Amino acid sequence: TLFEAIRQALATIGAQRPTALFLDDLQWADDATSELLGALARSLDSQPLLLLGAFRSDELPRGHAVRRLRSELRRASGLRQITVEPLDAEATAVLLERTLGKVAPSLRRVVYDRTDGVPFFVRELGSALAASGRLVPGPSGLELLRGEDVPVPDSIRDAVLLRAAGLSDEARDAVSTAAVAGLA
Repeated sequence: TLFEAIRQALATIGAQRPTALFLDDLQWADDATSELLGALARSLDSQPLLLLGAFRSDELPRGHAVRRLRSELRRASGLRQITVEPLDAEATAVLLERTLGKVAPSLRRVVYDRTDGVPFFVRELGSALAASGRLVPGPSGLELLRGEDVPVPDSIRDAVLLRAAGLSDEARDAVSTAAVAGLA
């Protein structure tokens, strides 16, 4: 009954005007949500309705409902998947400048090296730098104070800890070892 009510509501909305429904963080979706999305995709395929979903593929275990939904939609030719890659150095600089204003090339490099172009990390690191008092105006934009390090914002630390919480003890030990070893 609930599936039918949601399907009917979306069909009514779609009949009035073309509609897009965006669902984020589907890696946290339960089986019922995935079943609903599969049913909607099958029953609303002739409606002017676009269902968009975003998920972190690295957070989907093998048996996750979204993996099954993806396979089902792929077989029915109802899936168009776009993989979002990290930003390159130039796009990272643009996002950093939207967060902080004009920044010096040296700060752009530091932030890109520290974040690998992951947009969430770029914004959070930029905000943390602004709040920390570690930035000073320079001739070509904001610069990191001489001798200051780049902080790890609490929001990034929390995100990493949350992702690591679901790992086995052995996997957490491996992640800790890799963190100490750093990039090769």
